[in-house]
Amino acid sequence: MTPPTSRTWARRGTTPVIRVRGRSQRRFSIAALCCYKPGERSRLIYRPRRHTDHKSGGRKSFAWTEYRD
Repeated sequence: MTPPTSRTWARRGTTPVIRVRGRSQRRFSIAALCCYKPGERSRLIYRPRRHTDHKSGGRKSFAWTEYRD
């Protein structure tokens, strides 16, 4: 996964260049769900997924059973 870019102290108009070593070409996805309940803390539930080749029979979606506690 490539690291997120953030604000830099570079001069205006100068594009910062970030070099990442060991970067893989694998795709990575995240599905997230925000839970709010009155009077309680909010929660963020997330599930990261590594890309699988769907041509080889990999699953194409998330199942509801992966989101239950």
